[in-house]
Amino acid sequence: MLIRVTYSYWKDGGGGDMYYKIDSETGKQTILKNEVARELIATEQAEVQVDYKSLNTIKFVLLEESNPKVYRVDNFGNELEISLDVANKLINEGRATITDIVLGKYEDLSEPRIETKLSLKIYTSRFQNPALKSGKYTVVGIVRGLPRFQLGYERAGNIIDIAPPRELFNVYDREQFTEPYMAHLDRIGLERISAQLQQYFELGKDVVLCCYEDVREPNEWCHRLVFAEWWLKNTGKKIEELPNPAPVKSTKKHKMMSL
Repeated sequence: MLIRVTYSYWKDGGGGDMYYKIDSETGKQTILKNEVARELIATEQAEVQVDYKSLNTIKFVLLEESNPKVYRVDNFGNELEISLDVANKLINEGRATITDIVLGKYEDLSEPRIETKLSLKIYTSRFQNPALKSGKYTVVGIVRGLPRFQLGYERAGNIIDIAPPRELFNVYDREQFTEPYMAHLDRIGLERISAQLQQYFELGKDVVLCCYEDVREPNEWCHRLVFAEWWLKNTGKKIEELPNPAPVKSTKKHKMMSL
């Protein structure tokens, strides 16, 4: 097993190591918890590859379809405008990655073209949404208990970090739930959650984060809606609920079955 270690800076000036397991056949990277990675390294079950080069990201702002403004964004959030050629060079040398495209589609840009998956959207939904059977989406669970019923589509994975912690299992009041759940997400950190989402963006489709509740029902809610609030607060980007063509069935179940 090969583990890659990178160093990430936080906006407050701190920083820390991020650990990734590398699939030897496909090269796919999977984020590992620090303690798991360190145990594998300490017991010599994994080789280590240290990569501290990728400390910049590239942001495109499409003011005009063929004339984007390009910025190098350091890990403190500072932006410096650069040329498209410089952006290409940084990316091709492995010293930067694309993080964002604003106001437009990258397909409209002139050559040279830099492929990215981060122009894709994030949605939330319930596993039972028939729209997920269209094949247009990468479906990802954000639950502690995975579905035991037939989905009719492929679930790409599950981000358990976004699932509520066990101490919130029986908290049914949204106001009482929100603060400790957001504190839980803050402890995990935006960078770790973003890195996990990036794996699913690489599949090339919009990502849908799923749990169980039908939030179209009056007074119904679930943690996916609170996560969307946290994401908006931390990134400025809105996560919409994926439209559900199925009729609403008022079948009240245990509030925290999505955990």
